[in-house]
Amino acid sequence: MLVDDHQLILELISESLEAVGSFSVTCVQTLEGAFQELSDHGSFDIVMLDIVLPEAVGLQEVKKVVELNENGQVIIFSGTATETFVQNCLDVGVSGFIPKTFTVDALSSALKFVATGQKFVPANFFTYRGGKLGKDRYCISEGEFEVLQKLAEGLANKDITNMLSLPETTVKMRVRSICHKLGAENRTQAVLIAQKSGLV
Repeated sequence: MLVDDHQLILELISESLEAVGSFSVTCVQTLEGAFQELSDHGSFDIVMLDIVLPEAVGLQEVKKVVELNENGQVIIFSGTATETFVQNCLDVGVSGFIPKTFTVDALSSALKFVATGQKFVPANFFTYRGGKLGKDRYCISEGEFEVLQKLAEGLANKDITNMLSLPETTVKMRVRSICHKLGAENRTQAVLIAQKSGLV
Protein backbone atom coordinates (compact mmCIF):
# COMPACT_ATOMS: atom_id res chain seq x y z
CA MET A 1 0.00 0.00 0.00
CA LEU A 2 1.33 3.41 -0.99
CA VAL A 3 0.10 6.34 1.13
CA ASP A 4 0.73 9.70 -0.54
CA ASP A 5 -1.49 12.72 -1.17
CA HIS A 6 -0.10 13.45 -4.64
CA GLN A 7 -2.09 11.70 -7.36
CA LEU A 8 0.77 11.92 -9.85
CA ILE A 9 3.18 10.15 -7.47
CA LEU A 10 0.59 7.47 -6.76
CA GLU A 11 0.02 6.81 -10.45
CA LEU A 12 3.67 6.89 -11.50
CA ILE A 13 4.96 4.66 -8.72
CA SER A 14 2.13 2.15 -8.82
CA GLU A 15 2.35 1.81 -12.60
CA SER A 16 6.15 1.59 -12.53
CA LEU A 17 6.25 -1.06 -9.79
CA GLU A 18 3.52 -3.15 -11.36
CA ALA A 19 5.39 -2.96 -14.68
CA VAL A 20 8.50 -4.34 -12.95
CA GLY A 21 6.48 -7.34 -11.85
CA SER A 22 6.00 -9.00 -8.43
CA PHE A 23 4.13 -5.93 -7.18
CA SER A 24 0.45 -5.17 -6.69
CA VAL A 25 -0.08 -1.64 -5.36
CA THR A 26 -3.04 -0.21 -3.44
CA CYS A 27 -3.04 3.60 -3.40
CA VAL A 28 -4.38 5.74 -0.54
CA GLN A 29 -4.21 9.55 -0.29
CA THR A 30 -4.86 10.15 3.42
CA LEU A 31 -3.72 8.78 6.76
CA GLU A 32 -7.32 8.06 7.73
CA GLY A 33 -7.72 6.16 4.46
CA ALA A 34 -4.68 4.08 5.35
CA PHE A 35 -6.10 3.28 8.79
CA GLN A 36 -9.40 2.28 7.19
CA GLU A 37 -7.75 0.13 4.53
CA LEU A 38 -5.70 -1.73 7.15
CA SER A 39 -8.73 -2.19 9.42
CA ASP A 40 -10.92 -3.47 6.58
CA HIS A 41 -8.48 -5.65 4.68
CA GLY A 42 -5.73 -6.54 7.15
CA SER A 43 -1.97 -6.26 6.76
CA PHE A 44 -0.09 -5.53 3.55
CA ASP A 45 3.35 -7.00 2.84
CA ILE A 46 4.65 -3.42 2.85
CA VAL A 47 3.10 -0.03 3.61
CA MET A 48 5.00 2.91 2.09
CA LEU A 49 4.00 5.94 4.17
CA ASP A 50 4.63 9.54 3.19
CA ILE A 51 4.93 11.70 6.31
CA VAL A 52 3.67 14.91 4.66
CA LEU A 53 -0.09 14.36 4.33
CA PRO A 54 -3.20 16.53 4.83
CA GLU A 55 -3.31 15.17 8.38
CA ALA A 56 -0.42 15.54 10.80
CA VAL A 57 1.87 12.51 10.68
CA GLY A 58 3.93 12.24 13.83
CA LEU A 59 5.56 9.35 15.63
CA GLN A 60 2.27 8.23 17.22
CA GLU A 61 0.56 8.02 13.83
CA VAL A 62 3.49 6.08 12.39
CA LYS A 63 3.36 3.71 15.36
CA LYS A 64 -0.35 3.14 14.77
CA VAL A 65 0.31 2.18 11.13
CA VAL A 66 3.00 -0.26 12.33
CA GLU A 67 0.55 -1.80 14.82
CA LEU A 68 -2.28 -2.09 12.26
CA ASN A 69 0.12 -3.64 9.73
CA GLU A 70 1.40 -6.12 12.31
CA ASN A 71 1.93 -8.93 9.80
CA GLY A 72 3.81 -6.75 7.31
CA GLN A 73 6.44 -4.05 7.05
CA VAL A 74 6.18 -0.23 7.13
CA ILE A 75 8.55 2.09 5.29
CA ILE A 76 8.79 5.87 5.54
CA PHE A 77 8.69 7.24 1.99
CA SER A 78 9.57 10.93 1.96
CA GLY A 79 11.75 13.69 0.64
CA THR A 80 11.80 15.65 3.90
CA ALA A 81 12.46 13.20 6.73
CA THR A 82 15.17 14.14 9.24
CA GLU A 83 17.65 11.73 10.78
CA THR A 84 16.05 12.03 14.21
CA PHE A 85 12.54 11.28 12.94
CA VAL A 86 13.67 8.31 10.87
CA GLN A 87 15.62 6.90 13.83
CA ASN A 88 12.58 7.33 16.09
CA CYS A 89 10.44 5.55 13.50
CA LEU A 90 12.91 2.67 13.35
CA ASP A 91 12.71 2.47 17.14
CA VAL A 92 8.90 1.98 17.03
CA GLY A 93 9.06 -0.79 14.46
CA VAL A 94 9.38 0.85 11.03
CA SER A 95 11.44 -1.26 8.63
CA GLY A 96 13.21 1.54 6.81
CA PHE A 97 13.31 4.82 4.94
CA ILE A 98 13.21 5.34 1.18
CA PRO A 99 13.77 8.87 -0.20
CA LYS A 100 11.62 10.09 -3.07
CA THR A 101 14.79 10.69 -5.08
CA PHE A 102 15.20 6.94 -5.67
CA THR A 103 14.88 5.50 -9.16
CA VAL A 104 12.23 2.86 -9.81
CA ASP A 105 14.91 0.16 -9.97
CA ALA A 106 16.38 1.22 -6.63
CA LEU A 107 12.90 1.46 -5.12
CA SER A 108 11.89 -2.02 -6.24
CA SER A 109 15.18 -3.48 -4.97
CA ALA A 110 14.73 -1.79 -1.59
CA LEU A 111 11.15 -3.04 -1.32
CA LYS A 112 12.17 -6.62 -2.14
CA PHE A 113 14.91 -6.37 0.50
CA VAL A 114 12.47 -5.13 3.15
CA ALA A 115 9.96 -7.82 2.19
CA THR A 116 12.47 -10.41 3.41
CA GLY A 117 12.27 -8.92 6.89
CA GLN A 118 15.37 -6.72 6.69
CA LYS A 119 15.63 -3.03 7.54
CA PHE A 120 16.64 -0.57 4.83
CA VAL A 121 18.06 2.97 5.05
CA PRO A 122 20.25 4.53 2.31
CA ALA A 123 23.91 4.07 3.21
CA ASN A 124 24.71 7.80 3.25
CA PHE A 125 21.61 9.01 5.11
CA PHE A 126 22.90 8.76 8.68
CA THR A 127 26.52 9.31 7.62
CA TYR A 128 25.81 12.81 6.38
CA ARG A 129 23.23 13.86 8.92
CA GLY A 130 24.64 12.24 12.00
CA GLY A 131 28.33 12.12 11.30
CA LYS A 132 31.03 14.29 9.81
CA LEU A 133 31.42 15.98 6.46
CA GLY A 134 35.07 15.08 6.35
CA LYS A 135 37.86 13.69 8.46
CA ASP A 136 38.59 16.96 10.23
CA ARG A 137 35.10 18.47 10.13
CA TYR A 138 32.83 19.08 13.06
CA CYS A 139 29.45 17.39 13.42
CA ILE A 140 26.42 19.36 12.27
CA SER A 141 23.78 19.23 15.02
CA GLU A 142 20.13 18.43 14.29
CA GLY A 143 19.11 22.04 14.99
CA GLU A 144 21.81 23.38 12.69
CA PHE A 145 20.81 20.88 10.02
CA GLU A 146 17.22 22.19 10.09
CA VAL A 147 18.50 25.74 9.59
CA LEU A 148 20.89 24.61 6.86
CA GLN A 149 17.99 23.00 4.99
CA LYS A 150 16.14 26.31 5.04
CA LEU A 151 19.25 28.18 3.91
CA ALA A 152 19.47 25.78 0.97
CA GLU A 153 15.90 26.74 0.10
CA GLY A 154 17.01 30.36 -0.12
CA LEU A 155 15.12 31.57 2.94
CA ALA A 156 16.15 34.63 4.93
CA ASN A 157 16.74 34.52 8.70
CA LYS A 158 13.34 36.11 9.39
CA ASP A 159 11.56 33.44 7.33
CA ILE A 160 13.53 30.66 9.04
CA THR A 161 12.63 32.18 12.41
CA ASN A 162 8.93 32.00 11.57
CA MET A 163 9.03 28.51 10.04
CA LEU A 164 11.02 26.89 12.84
CA SER A 165 9.49 28.98 15.66
CA LEU A 166 12.95 30.04 16.86
CA PRO A 167 14.25 33.38 18.15
CA GLU A 168 16.09 35.25 15.40
CA THR A 169 19.20 35.38 17.58
CA THR A 170 19.22 31.56 17.70
CA VAL A 171 18.93 31.35 13.91
CA LYS A 172 21.82 33.82 13.50
CA MET A 173 23.96 31.83 15.94
CA ARG A 174 23.25 28.60 14.09
CA VAL A 175 24.08 30.20 10.75
CA ARG A 176 27.42 31.41 12.15
CA SER A 177 28.12 27.98 13.62
CA ILE A 178 27.28 26.27 10.32
CA CYS A 179 29.64 28.59 8.44
CA HIS A 180 32.39 27.93 10.97
CA LYS A 181 31.98 24.16 10.88
CA LEU A 182 31.88 24.02 7.10
CA GLY A 183 34.77 26.46 6.70
CA ALA A 184 32.55 28.89 4.79
CA GLU A 185 32.88 32.66 4.67
CA ASN A 186 29.15 33.26 4.32
CA ARG A 187 25.77 31.50 4.15
CA THR A 188 25.85 31.18 0.35
CA GLN A 189 29.20 29.45 0.43
CA ALA A 190 28.01 27.24 3.29
CA VAL A 191 25.09 26.04 1.16
CA LEU A 192 27.38 25.33 -1.79
CA ILE A 193 29.77 23.32 0.40
CA ALA A 194 26.87 21.42 1.96
CA GLN A 195 25.42 20.60 -1.45
CA LYS A 196 28.76 19.35 -2.78
CA SER A 197 29.20 17.25 0.36
CA GLY A 198 25.73 15.70 -0.04
CA LEU A 199 24.50 17.20 3.22
CA VAL A 200 21.48 18.90 1.63
